[in-house]
Amino acid sequence: MFRRTATSTKGDSFLHVIKLVSPFVMVVLLQAAIAGFSLEVMSSVRAYVAGEALWSRSQKNAVYFLNRYLHSGEASQFAQYQTSLAVPIGDEFARWRSNAIRSTSKPPAPASCKAATIPTTCRD
Repeated sequence: MFRRTATSTKGDSFLHVIKLVSPFVMVVLLQAAIAGFSLEVMSSVRAYVAGEALWSRSQKNAVYFLNRYLHSGEASQFAQYQTSLAVPIGDEFARWRSNAIRSTSKPPAPASCKAATIPTTCRD
């Protein structure tokens, strides 16, 4: 019923395919970018929640061991209190240090490793 003419449509068909496929390619690339961004956000949120959990648990343990030390007077309870309190103090020190020395890329000092949230970047 429909007949093609004798003119060459080779260049036009390629341009037509590009016009047809390019919106789909753009959508796929946009979805990949959104997925990558969401993975970065999820990773950051999980790290924040894990750090907050360590801080909260250490603070709770510090209060618990201090209470036990007050009732028993044992030096071992006070030592456990100090060990537990080292994590919140280390977090505060790490936060202070990162705000003070934001421009340099030095690894954290051993005192900031007590924060227990950055064990892979700590040096011995």
